[in-house]
Amino acid sequence: MKKIITSLYIVFFILCAQKSFSQTGLTINEVDYDLPSIDNAEFIELFNSSLNAIDLGGFSLVLVNGNSTTPYDTIALPSQLLNPGNFFVICGIYNFVPNSNLVLSDSINIIQNGSPDAIAIVDNITSAIIDVVSYEGSVTGYVENIGMPAGVNSDSITPFTSIGRFPDGHDTNDNSADFRLACITPGTANVNVNTNCVQPTNVRSIDNIKPFNIYPNPSRGISIIDFKGSVLRNASLTLNNLLGKEIKKIALKGSETAFQIDLSEYPDGVYFVKLKSDNGESTHRIILRK
Repeated sequence: MKKIITSLYIVFFILCAQKSFSQTGLTINEVDYDLPSIDNAEFIELFNSSLNAIDLGGFSLVLVNGNSTTPYDTIALPSQLLNPGNFFVICGIYNFVPNSNLVLSDSINIIQNGSPDAIAIVDNITSAIIDVVSYEGSVTGYVENIGMPAGVNSDSITPFTSIGRFPDGHDTNDNSADFRLACITPGTANVNVNTNCVQPTNVRSIDNIKPFNIYPNPSRGISIIDFKGSVLRNASLTLNNLLGKEIKKIALKGSETAFQIDLSEYPDGVYFVKLKSDNGESTHRIILRK
């Protein structure tokens, strides 16, 4: 009996050790890191496979250079709830990506092309890795079992493809088994087809608001928000800190084509500017570095 109990304990320990990531149900669901020509429509899609809403503000995305196994960028996520079965899409400022939720300050090459590289979701408090994908090989410390093999996302050969989970959120803690090459589907359910892929025609930011730009970004205190010709109704800008706390709110007249925002009173760090109106809402990350 003692041997049986001991054996069961060992099996239980091994299973728990293997399931070290993705305990929250928040996963990296789809990544497009390489395009046929200019990498101006890259994106990272997150997915909530749990039964409960998840506050994204407790997590950051860490982008890792596989050659040195050190981060080359850390993307703080805004404090907002991601409901069960929903997607959250991060892209660059050109915003050529449908259903984008967070627009970064970079325009092109926001994600390195691998050989190998990795992306991880990290808990802001514990620094624990919640989920990770290693692509174009395995990055030590940033991989679930075996990484995606090299060349599976070569858009020069198979345009408009990405690496993604199928079905959405499927996670066995093995990157090479969980991710596959398929046609891009940012913000919608992943597919299991990688031929005759086409560029999405419904390119827009969330809820039909045109993408807005913030410059300079990083900011030394004063930045310009360019609405790029959007006609806004009942519009407002809010500035949130990393904890999701609203620290400034500005009502807009609706006739502005650009707006100057002053951040000089706040400490250096990462902030989120949210544009909200009857048209919908869109969020940008801004870095303050005085």
